[in-house]
Amino acid sequence: GGGLGMSVRQHRYWNRHKEDGSRAFAFIDGDSDGAARIYLPRGAFHSGDWTSPARPGDMLAYRIADHLPPVDLVGTLLAATAVHGDGCVDPPVDLVLLKIADNGILISTADRGQAVIDRQPDPAGRWVYRYRVVTDVKPCGDGGIDFAEVADPGIDPLGILQRVPAAALEHYYDEQTWLEITVGTAYPDSVVALTRHMLWQPNLCEREREFAPDLVVTARPGWYFGVEPTCGTTHGYPLDDAMRATLYVAGPGIRRGARVERPCRLVDLTPTLLEMTCTPYNPSEFDGRPLLELYESCDGSTCTPHPVYWHDVDLAAWSGLCYRPLEIYPHQPVSINKPSSFFDLNSLGRNAATVSELNVLRVFDDVLFPLSDGRRGLLAHVERTDLRVRGSRRPWLAELPAVLDASGVTLSDYDITSLGNLQRIDGAVDWMQNRTASLECRLLGTRLPASRLAGCGVDAAQDAIWDVYRLGQRIGLKLLDEGLLSGTEDAVDGALNRLRRTPAEVTADRHRPLR
Repeated sequence: GGGLGMSVRQHRYWNRHKEDGSRAFAFIDGDSDGAARIYLPRGAFHSGDWTSPARPGDMLAYRIADHLPPVDLVGTLLAATAVHGDGCVDPPVDLVLLKIADNGILISTADRGQAVIDRQPDPAGRWVYRYRVVTDVKPCGDGGIDFAEVADPGIDPLGILQRVPAAALEHYYDEQTWLEITVGTAYPDSVVALTRHMLWQPNLCEREREFAPDLVVTARPGWYFGVEPTCGTTHGYPLDDAMRATLYVAGPGIRRGARVERPCRLVDLTPTLLEMTCTPYNPSEFDGRPLLELYESCDGSTCTPHPVYWHDVDLAAWSGLCYRPLEIYPHQPVSINKPSSFFDLNSLGRNAATVSELNVLRVFDDVLFPLSDGRRGLLAHVERTDLRVRGSRRPWLAELPAVLDASGVTLSDYDITSLGNLQRIDGAVDWMQNRTASLECRLLGTRLPASRLAGCGVDAAQDAIWDVYRLGQRIGLKLLDEGLLSGTEDAVDGALNRLRRTPAEVTADRHRPLR
């Protein structure tokens, strides 16, 4: 609903302008509801180039169409408004995040200005961060961005200036220090969390080219980016009520009725458990730290006793939550695509394709012993026999149940080329190799070089066969699910929405230049 006139795709959803081709769209990953990742064609909306994330300067001067001037996507997203479920008109976007360098991000808001976070490694190789309030953000000719630092800021996007003076923002701080600075703000641990979300580790740079978004937006309080209303909690918000969690610990040596006041992170949980179990580990390999304040021997200044017992709580004072879900956004495109429905076309296709994978013995038992709950019947007898044979002292006999997989016979196994039969053939080949190797070692005391070479050749042939099988399986599923079924849904959806006004329609004539 931002008024940009872009066709938009989400997972299994498509809101398409009739004049746009199949490669002209913005992809939005909004599964977390509180945050959404936006992917755009590189350089211009109609470029069709999805090779890697766009340059940061392109996001501030993005070309929607040839006859339209470049658009500042960051400012446009922040200025977008929508009608809330309670009837008020409000901007749904809170923060817009943009990577501006390998170790820097830009945070933008509509009413609290903009800030840049830089990070660099300290002598120990740990990240340290600096937070600066900036203004006059604009694109450069080389695809980067330029900005001016605010000398004496009074407001900032994350509300950090409410906790520390402006002079404190001139320095780099480690992650624990930033956590302690921001824990009391509306965006706790935001400097570290937002930067880690946007910036990738050097060893993952190749993955970044494929998976990194161009922009990330977060929702204001009272908004979320889901498609359907929900009565539950959602994820992705950097806000205080979404970032805070509670950890309860009890056991020998743990302080009774105490509260650890020093803020901690979820990454502290693993080293804490390793300390509890006396498991050796290298602290430099973990981002977190062990929470030693939990123990009775810790300094009392960091562990303030706040015991609360059940008999002190009036449980009868709780009342049921009266919840009425908001109405579904009326301008969503009509779609027959209902991923959660049994009658969805893709669901029906997958269910039909898996009928042949039904277990023969289980079907037999369900017909003859419908009320046995699996305690008797043919499948139970076969599984008990398999278990006894697997416990045999003879290796050749103990390995046979896994090869035959008698309890896993499916309806499709009438065909020698079924997946189950191919796995049995593969297991039989491995069984024969093991028996041959065992016989050689028993008779000759070692394996013959020719036998080892033949075994390697057989293993390579098995791997190649499975690679070809998986490739064919993926191609078949892609053609069926993403090609035929999704194509049919898109065609039906297009026909249903042909006479409906597409949201975010650009009112200017696309074929006539703006005056």
